[in-house]
Amino acid sequence: VTMLDITCLFTFGVVLVPLIYVKDVQGALDYFSQPSVVSSVVVLLFVLYYTHWTSAGRKECVTLNSRDRRVAYWFLCNGVYFNLFLDVFAGQFQSMGEMSKQYLIVEPRYALGLFHPEGVSVFMTSMLELFFQSPLCLAAYFAYHRNRPYRRVVELAVCILHTAGVWFFYIPEFLRGFPHLEEDKDFTFSFDHVLYYWFGFWFCGLLWIVVPMTIAYTAGKEISDSVRIAGAVTEKSKML
Repeated sequence: VTMLDITCLFTFGVVLVPLIYVKDVQGALDYFSQPSVVSSVVVLLFVLYYTHWTSAGRKECVTLNSRDRRVAYWFLCNGVYFNLFLDVFAGQFQSMGEMSKQYLIVEPRYALGLFHPEGVSVFMTSMLELFFQSPLCLAAYFAYHRNRPYRRVVELAVCILHTAGVWFFYIPEFLRGFPHLEEDKDFTFSFDHVLYYWFGFWFCGLLWIVVPMTIAYTAGKEISDSVRIAGAVTEKSKML
């Protein structure tokens, strides 16, 4: 197991962003000692242990090619961080200190909750991440490394959910002219605009469309090929 994959490095970079805004060493220590931050590391280590380092894991784990390894890490980082501890705990539950403050700048609707008309779509997207996207991402990571036959179905399902999440979370904000986020209309590319508007909204929004749709296409093609081959074998057996 190596954590030098581009998705892992990207994830660690995002987790470190709040350090830009802390004023001293004590602020950094306070951030890293947040229960949500510590819990995320514990969950990450548990997933790695259960997948790779148990007796079954040492026997069953397969060697992945470079493409499958990158996709597996994408699901791992989403399952532990983006779809769970970042979007849900830092964003929706506001329980990650400085990271939660940064989430509110990008998306103030996190503070409104389920019973506010402006907050319901964000809240329900967070619940989609908590109860479906995160568990399915971790199942996909496990299935890749243990070579489970359900892998393609799981990754296809979670990629569809990722795309749907972007649709309900990002698209309404864009269509309504960014009522909750300061738009960089003059292309000033100030630090805050780059971080919150260009990176937080546009880059991340597009990333969670392009990558899931690419993975979904491959999974769908592999499922289709498997069904076609199985059908051909069945027809051949009937002829014998």
